[in-house]
Amino acid sequence: MQCFISYVRENSDLVDKLQEDLESHNIEVWIDREDLGAGSRWKREIRAAIRSGSFFIACFSKEYHERDTTYMNEELTLAIEEIRIRHADKTWFIPVKLNECDIPDREIGGGETLHDFTYITLYENWDQGIERIVKEIQQGSPQPNQDTDQRAQEEFDKGSGFQNRADEATDPEEKRRGYEEAIRCYTEAVGLRIDFAEAYYNRAIAHDAVGSIAKEIEDLTSAITLQYNLPDAHYNRGLAYFKRKDYDEAIEDITKSIELLPTFPDAYYVRARVWLRLNEWEKAMADIATFRSMQP
Repeated sequence: MQCFISYVRENSDLVDKLQEDLESHNIEVWIDREDLGAGSRWKREIRAAIRSGSFFIACFSKEYHERDTTYMNEELTLAIEEIRIRHADKTWFIPVKLNECDIPDREIGGGETLHDFTYITLYENWDQGIERIVKEIQQGSPQPNQDTDQRAQEEFDKGSGFQNRADEATDPEEKRRGYEEAIRCYTEAVGLRIDFAEAYYNRAIAHDAVGSIAKEIEDLTSAITLQYNLPDAHYNRGLAYFKRKDYDEAIEDITKSIELLPTFPDAYYVRARVWLRLNEWEKAMADIATFRSMQP
C-alpha cells in the first residue's frame, strides 16, 4: 500500500515524523521531496502518484491557511477529481490536522465538501492519531490475495501473447486487433493489481502501436511512478513526447534514460534528433558521435 502525503513546506518537520511513524508500520509513503526525480515535471509525476496511491493524506494546518499560494491546493484539486470517481464506501482520502485549524470547505460534488470527511487531530495526541491513521489504512487496504495476483499475472501473460502475435503479424487489421486485445488484458491486470508497473508499461507500448500517444504517456507515467529507475520507460515516454512535438519534455525523459543506462545507443540517437528540432546543433553532433561510437 502506498500513501501520498500532501502538505506545505512550513510543516516539513512534522511531515517527516509522520512519514517515519507510518513507515515503522510498513506503510509506504510517497512524498514529493524524495520521490520526484531531478528535472521532473512535478504536476505530471504527482498526478500519477495520486492516482496510483492507495491513500491520500492531506495535512492541514494554520500554516496552510496562512499561505496565499501553495502547490498543496493543486494536489487537493487532483485529489478531489479522484474522490469523485472512487467508491464512497472505501477509505482513500484521510484529512489530518497538524495543529488547530479548519478543514477547507472545498466542494467535492453531491452537496458535500472536504469538511464532511472525518478528520484526525494529530496535535492533540500524536501517538493516538498515528494509531487512527494506521487503522484507517489497514481497514481500507485490500488484503493480499494470492488468487487475485495470480489472475492479474494470467491476464498479463495473455496480453503479452496477443502483443507478441501482433508484433509478428503482417496484416494491418490483424496487428491492430492483437494490440487491442493486449490492451484489454493489461487493463484487466492493472484493475486487479494497481501496482503492476510492468502491465502499465506493456499497455503503453500497445497504445503506441495503435497510435494512442496520450494514453501511452499516461501509462508510462504510472509505470515510472511505481518504479522510477526504468530506463526503457523514460526513453519511450521521451519518444512519445517527441512524436507530440513536446521537445523539452522529450529531452528531459531521454536524458534520464541515459543517466540510468549510459550504454543506451538509441537514446543518444533520438536525443540528437530532438536537439536538431531545438536548433542545438553542437549537442546533436555530440550525441550522434556517441551513438556512432557504440555501433559494432
